[in-house]
Amino acid sequence: MVDRVVIALAFSLISLAFLVAAYASPYWIESFQRADSVFIKAGIWEFCFNDFTFWKDFNGNRYKGCWYTFKKAMKPIWYWLNPHWLILVQVLSSLAILFYGITIIFIVLAVCHVFSENRMEMIIFGSSIVEFVIVIMQIISLTLYGIKRGGRGWLPRPDQNFLSWAYGLYFVSAIFTLAGAITLFKAGMKIRKKLKEDFPNRRHV
Repeated sequence: MVDRVVIALAFSLISLAFLVAAYASPYWIESFQRADSVFIKAGIWEFCFNDFTFWKDFNGNRYKGCWYTFKKAMKPIWYWLNPHWLILVQVLSSLAILFYGITIIFIVLAVCHVFSENRMEMIIFGSSIVEFVIVIMQIISLTLYGIKRGGRGWLPRPDQNFLSWAYGLYFVSAIFTLAGAITLFKAGMKIRKKLKEDFPNRRHV
C-alpha cells in the first residue's frame, strides 16, 4: 500500500514541477520566425512583442520585449490581452497549483505514517478525488487555450502562431496528475480491503 502511495507521490511531484514550469513560462504560444510578426511569444502571464502598437490605444504606446500582464504599462491593452477565457485559464491553473501543494503535503504525511489506518483511508481517497479535480481543471485549461488561441480577436496574425513547449508541459502534467489520481485510488482501495479483513464489522463509507 505504502509503495503505491510513494509512486503516487512521485507522479504528483513530477506533475507539479511541470505545472509550475508551464505556469511561469511565456512559451505557450509562439510566432513562426519567418512570419516577422509584431507578436513573438506568450504564456498565460507574460507577452512578448516586437514594436507592437494597439489600434485602440490612443496614446500610441509601443511594446517591445516581454511584459508581465499586470505591469502598469500594459493597462491600455490589458482587456484585449486577457479575454474572459484566458482569465479562466489563469484562475484554474492557480487553483491547480494551490490544490496540488496542499495534497502533496497530506501524501507526504501519509508516507511518513503520521495517520492511523482509518484516517489513512480517508486521506488517500480524498487526495485521489482532489487530483481528479485537478485533471479536470487542466483539461478545461488545455482545451480553452488550444481552441481560443487561434481567434482573430486576440493575438496578431493567429495563422502564423503555434502552440509551444510550455503548453506541452502542461499537457504532460495532466497525464502525470491522472496517473497519480488513479494510483492513489488503487492505494485507497487496498487500504479499505485490509481494514475489512482486520475489522469485518467496521462500517465503510
